[in-house]
Amino acid sequence: MTTPKLDMRISLGNILTALVFIVTIVGGYYAVKNNAEANQKDIQEIKASIRELQQDSSTKAET
Repeated sequence: MTTPKLDMRISLGNILTALVFIVTIVGGYYAVKNNAEANQKDIQEIKASIRELQQDSSTKAET
């Protein structure tokens, strides 16, 4: 019985697999980065809304 050996030859399948892996990693990185930026923008908008509500409530309390 022969033991299987690792075939280190470069083939089209190996190149395509490596390219798909790289594209997946890069795509995932940009997806996470864009999601984090969108979340940060949402947080800033929420903070601005809270400030406006606090100002509105303080002016109503004064009158």
